[in-house]
Amino acid sequence: MAEEPVSLRQYVDTNFELRDRALKIQHDASEQALQLATKTLEARLDKLNELRAEVTSDRSNFITRMEFDAESKRIDSLEKWQAKMIGIGVITAAVLTIVAGLIGAAVAKLLSR
Repeated sequence: MAEEPVSLRQYVDTNFELRDRALKIQHDASEQALQLATKTLEARLDKLNELRAEVTSDRSNFITRMEFDAESKRIDSLEKWQAKMIGIGVITAAVLTIVAGLIGAAVAKLLSR
């Protein structure tokens, strides 16, 4: 079998047709890759937006530095007041013990006469 000769026009047309198909395949693949990358990026951005919303929500639960300082001062003053009251209580108990001892000694002395 002998091959039929191919005209230059047929050769060029076939070559252009094959290149057009290859370019279309390459273009379609690029489009698909771009769509996939876009979907992936959108998913990541959605996750970042969720994270930002969580951080913003959590941030509202924190107190500011000024509020913390004010509460610290308030707690310090309450602790000082509590320490004073405990000190007064200890002194009062000691005085009452001494007074009770003196009264007991006086009663014992009166009864022993």
